[in-house]
Amino acid sequence: FLRQAKASAAGGPAPLEALPRLLDAYAGLLARLADAGADWVQMDEPVLVLDLSAAEREAFRTAYARLASGPCRLLVASYFGGLEDNWPLALELPVAGLHVDLVAAPGQLDAERLAALAADGDRRVLSLGLVSGRNVWRTDL
Repeated sequence: FLRQAKASAAGGPAPLEALPRLLDAYAGLLARLADAGADWVQMDEPVLVLDLSAAEREAFRTAYARLASGPCRLLVASYFGGLEDNWPLALELPVAGLHVDLVAAPGQLDAERLAALAADGDRRVLSLGLVSGRNVWRTDL
């Protein structure tokens, strides 16, 4: 979310500076979802398919260290591309699940990445996107 945000004014604070306040809001929402009976929550992170700066990668680490300590199991979903250079980042996030888009990037689950996922054992589930999110109606199920 903050990757696409613009500073409120010229010379204003950088969007990533809003992360602590945003994490407070997300943590509160996750607590409310858990109170309502939610066990799993999917966090859509399409920005994971883009080139990220070191500061943005660190923001992911900070965000998920905080949010994954909450009451819900989190599944991070990326789509519309492959994780590419962000595979190591995705694998180090302390989340219960990872979703990858195999329609837009069918070759991203190579033997090395599958081995890294298998090394997690039962710590994380893997979700595979096999239906195009850009045109679900064309999928012949």
